[in-house]
Amino acid sequence: MRRRSFIQVIVMGLTAVGCKLKAGAAGSTLAGTAQDDEFDYIIVGSGAGGGPLAVNLSRQGFRVLLLEAGTDHGNREVYRIPAFHGRSSEDDEMSWDFYVDHYSDKVQQGKDRKFVTGKGILYPRAGTLGGCTAHNAMIYLHPLRKDWDDLGRDVGDSTYNYKVMNKYSQLVERADYLTGNPHRKAGWLPINVSPFTLVIGDWGVISMIGSAATSFFPQLIKHPVKTARKLYDLIRTRDVNADSPTRDNDEALVIVPQANINDKNGAYKKIPNADRRERYGTRDHINNNASSRLVVRTGCFVTRVLFDDSNPEDLVATGVEYVKGEKVYKAAKNPVTPPGEKFVVKAKREVVLSCGAFNTPQLMLLSGIGPRSELETFAKDQGRSDFKIYKDLPGVGKNLQDRYEVGIVAQAKKTLPILSKCDFKINITDACYNDWTAGKGPYNSNGAIMGMLKKSNPNLANPDLFIFLLAGNFLGYYPGYSGSQGRDRDKVTWAILKSHTHNQSGYVKLKSFSPFDTPEINFRYFHEGNDPGGNSYDGDKSAPVKDLDAIVEGIDVVRSLIKSSDKYMDTLDTFTLDSLLIEPVAGRMPYFNEIYPAENASTKSEVREFVRNNAWGHHASCSCKMGKSGDPDAVVDSKFKVFGTKNLRIVDASVFPRIPGYFIVSSVYAMSERASDEILVAAGRQRRVSI
Repeated sequence: MRRRSFIQVIVMGLTAVGCKLKAGAAGSTLAGTAQDDEFDYIIVGSGAGGGPLAVNLSRQGFRVLLLEAGTDHGNREVYRIPAFHGRSSEDDEMSWDFYVDHYSDKVQQGKDRKFVTGKGILYPRAGTLGGCTAHNAMIYLHPLRKDWDDLGRDVGDSTYNYKVMNKYSQLVERADYLTGNPHRKAGWLPINVSPFTLVIGDWGVISMIGSAATSFFPQLIKHPVKTARKLYDLIRTRDVNADSPTRDNDEALVIVPQANINDKNGAYKKIPNADRRERYGTRDHINNNASSRLVVRTGCFVTRVLFDDSNPEDLVATGVEYVKGEKVYKAAKNPVTPPGEKFVVKAKREVVLSCGAFNTPQLMLLSGIGPRSELETFAKDQGRSDFKIYKDLPGVGKNLQDRYEVGIVAQAKKTLPILSKCDFKINITDACYNDWTAGKGPYNSNGAIMGMLKKSNPNLANPDLFIFLLAGNFLGYYPGYSGSQGRDRDKVTWAILKSHTHNQSGYVKLKSFSPFDTPEINFRYFHEGNDPGGNSYDGDKSAPVKDLDAIVEGIDVVRSLIKSSDKYMDTLDTFTLDSLLIEPVAGRMPYFNEIYPAENASTKSEVREFVRNNAWGHHASCSCKMGKSGDPDAVVDSKFKVFGTKNLRIVDASVFPRIPGYFIVSSVYAMSERASDEILVAAGRQRRVSI
């Protein structure tokens, strides 16, 4: 037996004495030894921040305890199949359902068709090993160079810059879709692109792609062969993550990279068919780096950080308190009441919180670190005179940010061939599932067919919109939203994402002192928020707002693509052989018709109102921001250390001062790698990356 396999057997055999999976649950769990063990480091949360950090520290010889509230479901196909990311976010065993507010104005909030009376807007999170890397759409786009340079200026640390942070990205990325560039193939996270063969024969989808291509290359409308060749060249050579001087500035048609594995080289686990794709997240990274030094306890919900405050000058994090048991948090589906047995575990060196933009500030507040005046008032209102406030940090839970997204849905005249056989079921009655097991078909993709980087205003230095084509009907998140995958096989969605949003006014607050209750979360969209550029509503809904106007421009782009796709279909009909014709050209009705929002948002003011009422997001971040020591709202310094404490750090999406890039996970991965080095330096070790 190989050494790694032997270690995995030994470690997995310890499950019975740690927090564990319930009987009969799918997947493996790595569990610890006795509950009163001491560890060098305790990391709370196994997502994009905590998972890589735990692996890195254990590789350096430290004994690391990784605590995860959820259990391991990585062997289940709802996790593994790329096309099932929607289903995984609503899975009864994996999902945590937060309900958030987009507005404080209840009348405005109620205009959202996704609004659930008495709850709010569904915001899916994942309660499982791997955190939200277990249910995200796997899209992996590097942030802009300026995102890293801006971070350095925001936090007063010039070592945060593109040149340095790109080195940390190289520790993450393994771009399997590239044929060269060893720097982009040295990391642990396999990145692939969807096989373009998926759309062959689906002339409706091809007409949409051709429409997008000819918006960049208008001369190609009369030359479908040249268009096809241009698209082929794009797929073969265009790399949206390429490190080039113009990469951040250019509008472009792009293929969307995804974090899934196609194990042709056998570098990770063996997949029976080399052409089959499977999700790859931090769960897999953790399992592929099992050792006696990395102890992972699942089904362990941390309720507070423990401190030694015997010296008034020093507040030292010493460990955490947690309870055993699955689904003790009320965001879980069918939560368990009462929670399980309580334990305390100590850290010899440091405690690191990696619970995400909602749970990290909640845990900080419950542990007595946050805005003193608010906590004192809340404790008084709750009758908690015993609640101890250790440190006044006003920024905890403030500065919450997200993208804005909307979807424009078009319906085809008939079922799209790419989806015609797909029921989105995990059984042999689903032909697309059978195709996936054989290494082919649409389930090998996350559903993103292609994307566009666009500027909402030609005067912008960088594109601020990411517009991507999805097979199916996607209107945002609401209970049961993922079920539309199996029903709407005649629809496509153009999703419009606004990057680098201006609003920094969201917040996370306690609703109770019970650690098992979800917090109050309000993003304070658009006119309730702020715009550092000076374009805020100030009560005047006719005043311009940069983010809102940008999305409106994106909708105009998409609507022109839907209309011009039919012109491209005419070109295809004229060019192709009779056997390939969809139907005779003469008298043919439009192949695609917009059905959402369609006539409900015709005028400019109606489109603005549609966006204001129905936008959503899924990249929550920035709620414990990194900053300079003089910044009253900063929570951590540039070394990820919580101000006013010792041995306590935060490493997750909550630390960004401003939301970076287009999709945040790549930035969180890079920050996790950077945090690993900061912790190693504090422990007297050398950096892995020179700065």
